[in-house]
Amino acid sequence: AFYLIAQMVGAGQLIKLLFGLDYNIAVVIVGLLMMAYVMFGGMLATTWVQIIKAAMLLCGASFMAFMVLKAAGFSFNSMFEQAIVVYSQAHQLSITDAAAKIMGPGGLISNPID
Repeated sequence: AFYLIAQMVGAGQLIKLLFGLDYNIAVVIVGLLMMAYVMFGGMLATTWVQIIKAAMLLCGASFMAFMVLKAAGFSFNSMFEQAIVVYSQAHQLSITDAAAKIMGPGGLISNPID
């Protein structure tokens, strides 16, 4: 149920964004498509859908990471420096404050030890 809910929410948002449909209608369409391929294809089709989706996600994420590194000259230091500069300009912070914010721990923990 947890996996299904997350998948329906994500797919509903994607269909809403791509086709401009109402969110509720997009979720119903995605649900009907999921039921159709499970009913007609069984677990074999469901498994292959998950395999293909995982491969596409890995390829897409790897491509994005490659393109970001390419834009930064394949240097992690340059990438982090550019991210800090962009963040400091967007939030009107000094470079030092922006570096502490963007390179520090997230909002869920208060210090690096946590």
